[in-house]
Amino acid sequence: MTFPAIIILLSASVAAVAAVPSVEDPVIYSENRTSESTIHDRDPGYKPMYLVYVDKERTADEAKKLVDEFGLSRHVQDYKTRVFVVGPSNGNAYDDKADFTAYQNFLESHRSSNLKIVAVGAGATFVNNVISKHAYAVAGIMTYGGSIAPGTSSNMPVPAYVHATDPAVAKLYITANGATAKADDKTLTTYTNPAAYKGLQRVVVSKLADAKETPSQAFENAWKTVFSHNYRLYMSEVESYNPAFDPLKYTDPWELETYVMYDELGMSYRAIAEDMPGYGMSLRYEYVPNAVLGAAPKSVPLVIMMHGNGNDPRTQGESGGWPEVAAKNNIILCSVEWQGRPTPGRGGPPGAPGGSGQGRGGAGGGVAQGGRGAGAPGRGAGGASGQGRGAAVQGRGATGPEQTYVALGEKGTLAVLDLLLAKYPQIDPSRVYFTGLSAGAMNSLNWGMDNVGRIAGIGVSSAPFAAATLLDVERQVKASGNYMPFYFVAGTHDQYKPLPVNTTDRSIYTAIRAYAALDDITVPDAPDMKVNEIFGLKLDGQAWGELGGVRAMTGTLSNRQGVMIKLVGLDPYSHWNYKPAAADIWAFLSRYRRDLATGKLVVSAAK
Repeated sequence: MTFPAIIILLSASVAAVAAVPSVEDPVIYSENRTSESTIHDRDPGYKPMYLVYVDKERTADEAKKLVDEFGLSRHVQDYKTRVFVVGPSNGNAYDDKADFTAYQNFLESHRSSNLKIVAVGAGATFVNNVISKHAYAVAGIMTYGGSIAPGTSSNMPVPAYVHATDPAVAKLYITANGATAKADDKTLTTYTNPAAYKGLQRVVVSKLADAKETPSQAFENAWKTVFSHNYRLYMSEVESYNPAFDPLKYTDPWELETYVMYDELGMSYRAIAEDMPGYGMSLRYEYVPNAVLGAAPKSVPLVIMMHGNGNDPRTQGESGGWPEVAAKNNIILCSVEWQGRPTPGRGGPPGAPGGSGQGRGGAGGGVAQGGRGAGAPGRGAGGASGQGRGAAVQGRGATGPEQTYVALGEKGTLAVLDLLLAKYPQIDPSRVYFTGLSAGAMNSLNWGMDNVGRIAGIGVSSAPFAAATLLDVERQVKASGNYMPFYFVAGTHDQYKPLPVNTTDRSIYTAIRAYAALDDITVPDAPDMKVNEIFGLKLDGQAWGELGGVRAMTGTLSNRQGVMIKLVGLDPYSHWNYKPAAADIWAFLSRYRRDLATGKLVVSAAK
């Protein structure tokens, strides 16, 4: 077993053509700029992938002209992404059955977590009539013109931008999304699903005629109002990044996830490539809310994020939910390249382009996480690479694909902490927290215990198991009052099965035992699944409820100072970050700080 690893293979193809479309390969033109991505850009795993349905039979040159008319050529270049243009598989007119099969073939051969469909004329009609009903893996649809067959209906939610004269087209998508909340302005009407956790199910309907909204203007408006708001992935029953995942088998709507817009959050996002004495060329990402720049010294908390095995360090910012929490609560974030990497570009969510699971290896052995996929760029000033303000790389060293970044490990990560404290006097050194995904979660468990006098709390997601040595380390570091708050969240459908807990010495139950002992909390040496079917021990306030709309078993463990441990079991959820958990983790961690002189934990009143 290895820890989660996703690899993106970057294509060097700028433009490609196919002479004749077919059911097996309906693509008549494509552009791919992903090879141009560098550490300056957003995580390559979150770029959108565009699938364009043409209005009529077109040659490759005519398809390229359509791409240009929509402004997609510039968009693909600016955002270092890719576009595929498809036409009727028979070369003449769309056939519902044949072209749906062609769509399925494309879905299988071009795995993506951020597939956007742009359709015009007859292509839009085909998408409305057929694809809309099967858009479970589609992160957004834009239709320009086109119509809909009488009586066509769909209950498949998919965000959509509609530029069409036929009101039935808008009605189709509004009904499918349950988008009953309406907001009007001069040029468009926005419909949103008002239910909790359903806000991404939205439909924007243009009021403008073709002369007032050209294809390129329509795409720009679609990007601003719909396309840039979300990506899509499947994590309910199984991980969609797994190479064995069949996108044609899992036809329930894939989860809609918010795409981070750093400018809109009022936050800078910077890649820092820095030659650290004693280590070498290092890489980290800093996320700094503009509001903290003028904050008083030692008044701002810091959260250090650690990615899974082989992941890109940007993965935690894109998929962890922490930038949204940091912007709201004025927290500085840093995601470190703790593992080392030979080139930029690895990582991303389920479905990053290219890539596969890894073999044995990783820190301490663990879990592999592979697959292919894509995600979205952000909306930056002028649109260039969508990073927002302040995306320049600082420090020395090459930033091209030939650059190797060192594995900082535990010692180097603590050295980065020292650098951050010197760089940002606003950081409160008594409120520094570790969080991470999978292998990064295990780092948090291990390194938090090692540095109990410096770290004020840890919150981990999808840790696959615990190091058997944690109990030994706990006995070595334990001292009066040096407690360590510990938040754990994972899913019951995680491919590495941390939940329900098991009886091996590498069970997550071992981590619970170790941190309970550190926190002066007595728990049984072995789990008893009769008292708690997920965690194997009686928790305070344990109950089935929900977190972010997913069923969850939650409960806590306390000592004389109050709650020290919170455990959350999502049912169902697989091996990945769960965005809604970030706010809950912060609500837990924010109560604690470390007395750096004594090493003791200081607990504030519950909020």
